[in-house]
Amino acid sequence: MLGLGQKIPEFRLFSTLGRPLDSKELLGSWSVLFFFPKAKTVVCQSEVLEFNSQLRKFDGMKTKVFGISTDDMLVQKEWATELGISYPLLADTDRKISVAFGIINPEKGSASRALFIADKELVIRHITANINPVGRSVQETLRVLSALQTGKSTLCEWHPGQATL
Repeated sequence: MLGLGQKIPEFRLFSTLGRPLDSKELLGSWSVLFFFPKAKTVVCQSEVLEFNSQLRKFDGMKTKVFGISTDDMLVQKEWATELGISYPLLADTDRKISVAFGIINPEKGSASRALFIADKELVIRHITANINPVGRSVQETLRVLSALQTGKSTLCEWHPGQATL
């Protein structure tokens, strides 16, 4: 798996925006890239929907959100439309990006449940990875993103609005 302090790999993937998305488009803003194993499954759907419901908070933090899976773009486009998803889902059908990030599940050929927060220079500042049946916390992603954007140290259980060190 890619590590903290490394740059996210360059990529160009088809997106539910109807056009390919290039990683260079992420320069200049914070980014959350979350990989999910399979579209149209219960745990993945709960995450995709929760990121969508919190999109205004991410927008307010000048942060772009992207969901990435190895599913076909037609499946993802249909699913995003069905769910009313406002941010891009990206199709890593050849699995090159999942392999480059080091999160491919070799037994299933799908992406593992992993999340990367990258800064404005595309440097990875936070990583989480869960075993596939366990969903991640979007609230924790927002909390960590807020802490990272302060540029300062924060105590355990720090929340936005509290003092930093």
